[in-house]
Amino acid sequence: MTAEASSSSTRCLICSAQATGFHFEAQSCSACAAFFRRTVALTKSFKCITGRDDCNVHYSMHQICRSCRHKKCLSNGMKPGGVQPKKPNIETGRAFFTKSGLKRNKKFANVSPQTADEQKLVVEGVKVPKIEVQEPNSLEDLEQDNEFVIKTPTPRKISSSTSFSASTTTNYSTPGPSPMAPCSAGPDVLTLFIREEMKLGERRRLLFSERAVGTLLGQNKHCPYKKEDIKPLVFHDFRLTIKTHIMLVYEWLQTWPELQELDDFDRMSLLRKAVLIHFLLDPSFLSYQIGEPDKLIMQNGGFISTADHHGVGWEDETDISGENKRKYYVPIMKQITDEIMPAMEAMKITFEEFVALKALACFQGGFENVSEAKRHLITQQVNRIMTSLHTHYLENSEEKIAERFGTIVLMLSNIFTAGNDFVQNHREIDIFHIWDLDKLVLQLLNLDKIMETEARETAEKRAMRNGINVVNNNNDVLLGQAKLEK
Repeated sequence: MTAEASSSSTRCLICSAQATGFHFEAQSCSACAAFFRRTVALTKSFKCITGRDDCNVHYSMHQICRSCRHKKCLSNGMKPGGVQPKKPNIETGRAFFTKSGLKRNKKFANVSPQTADEQKLVVEGVKVPKIEVQEPNSLEDLEQDNEFVIKTPTPRKISSSTSFSASTTTNYSTPGPSPMAPCSAGPDVLTLFIREEMKLGERRRLLFSERAVGTLLGQNKHCPYKKEDIKPLVFHDFRLTIKTHIMLVYEWLQTWPELQELDDFDRMSLLRKAVLIHFLLDPSFLSYQIGEPDKLIMQNGGFISTADHHGVGWEDETDISGENKRKYYVPIMKQITDEIMPAMEAMKITFEEFVALKALACFQGGFENVSEAKRHLITQQVNRIMTSLHTHYLENSEEKIAERFGTIVLMLSNIFTAGNDFVQNHREIDIFHIWDLDKLVLQLLNLDKIMETEARETAEKRAMRNGINVVNNNNDVLLGQAKLEK
């Protein structure tokens, strides 16, 4: 059997992507299996977007005709009777293939390379008529069909440590599956992060608001604080709550199932970036929600004056002087108030868009610091978020999809720049003992230095061990020569 024939024998019979096994008795990929399951379980019906019922169905296409895709599923042997009734809890749905399943179908375990024609399709895309999008009937309809690939701006270097790379189609130049490849099925990623963001708001009210308990409970998309809740920020008090904020960010991050596939350093690297992004974006959105431009509101409900750098929040404290506050924190605050918040205000950013922006910034920002072997997981998650946001726009009949999506993507540059400056400023604060930072914060700030040190120590130990081996080998050679001489 030729290599080309072997490759085609492991492809999805519906869309020609890499098959992952037999789903509903037909050889297919996970995305087509998910599409077929939802179509049958939700008794969906579609009309061909061209009216000819002969549309091309290929995984590289930007949009796929659902009607023709469903007919192709049936014609290639998928059995509707194999679809089980939908479980009520969408967060506990079963996977469409398992490791044991791949072992039983070994030919699907290794991904075959794309052919030259397929690579050309992925790079250039396939022009097809615009697909009709139906309004969701329930939360179940919010699961991804993976039929959209978002176009993003041309590549732009953000910084030496963090970059957002995107070409005509989303391309992160990473190992592992192409972002164009169908993502594994599961609950809508934006829906999950929206739920977690609402939980985060409720927890903040419980932790930091002094209102009656009955008014603190409840998860919603509103600002967790009212105008009467906010109070002048005391840097000392905020420092004491740092670990609480980090814990809340870690709970937010665990919404991502693949987090458990990372090793300890990768998880710490991603947590570090997530904490940094939350510390920049949360005050931006809280302040935007409260609607008082002369106040920057922190996660604990404390505020500092943005108009007067000698006013509220900038006073001398026992831990840190007002002068040092202004030296190290006014530049960071100005990046938030002059570059991040104006973009939010100009587009009148919605709660859903903010959630997507924060998730994108956390995962794309953490990409460079995750080991290469696991970067494809980050790539897949970023692609899911972008696709999910695009689907959200379509489902809400948003007219300016490209404009709003582009604004969110362009905001990442300013966010990453502010994040780099935040790290550098706090490293200087630590070096010159400007004020005592929390030990956990110091570890997160200096994680890359810690990793470099450990890598260097490991290399030195390896070199020493190799040196000892060389000495031993040389001794063996000398002993051998002595024996020969005798």
